[in-house]
Amino acid sequence: MTEPPDTIAAPSEDMSAEPTAAAVAPPVGPAYPAPLMPPPARTPGTNRLAVWALVTGILGVVPPLGIVAIVLGARALNQVMERNQAGRRLAITGIVLGCVAVVVWLGVAALSIMNTEAPRDASGNVTQRSSMFVSDLAAGDCFDSGTAEEVDWVTVLPCAQPHDSQVIAVFELPEGPYPGVDALAEDADAGCQQRGAPLVSEDRLEEIEPSYIYPADEDTWDTDRTIQCTVGSVDGEQLTGSVLASTNTRTT
Repeated sequence: MTEPPDTIAAPSEDMSAEPTAAAVAPPVGPAYPAPLMPPPARTPGTNRLAVWALVTGILGVVPPLGIVAIVLGARALNQVMERNQAGRRLAITGIVLGCVAVVVWLGVAALSIMNTEAPRDASGNVTQRSSMFVSDLAAGDCFDSGTAEEVDWVTVLPCAQPHDSQVIAVFELPEGPYPGVDALAEDADAGCQQRGAPLVSEDRLEEIEPSYIYPADEDTWDTDRTIQCTVGSVDGEQLTGSVLASTNTRTT
């Protein structure tokens, strides 16, 4: 009986087969930056809006042109950057001149409002509806005071037109320390009774109610101690015509 062999022969390998090549990473070279974007193409010449901004800024003495210069200058700056044009300094100069012109005109307008004086005839009577500071009201003036408790501005108008109140007398209290609101009100009431009441036409006495305007605080008292005696309608309706016995009576 034949015995099995002690070892089992391994299958023979084909020595002629070539080994498989391993994957090899490509060599790492130096990194190159991405190409830069070319600068925007330059539009030849100076930006036209910048030129117009400068021109309108120079001519800003005419009120609307100052605002136009600011708008044109701002748009010109954007176009100068986008188109790579010349004119940046012109646009900035136009904006500055426009701002100066606007500030000057606002100041002039404010001064003109503060110095507003109502047109008057030879006798001093108001001839046209106007706005003025309440402290500028004169004896005989008719005015609308509005609804505010503390009125700085009033609308003065001819007394022939319906109005809220009328100044019948104006006087000044003597110098001295601020007396306080209560004492000041008493002095104003007594002074208006003495000076204003005799000036009112007798046939208008029943339809009017007396009042007065006096310095509101100590700071006002230091510069202005004027008392303005006024009258309004008893029933809250507007008055028509002057309540003074004589329209030429102007007590100060």
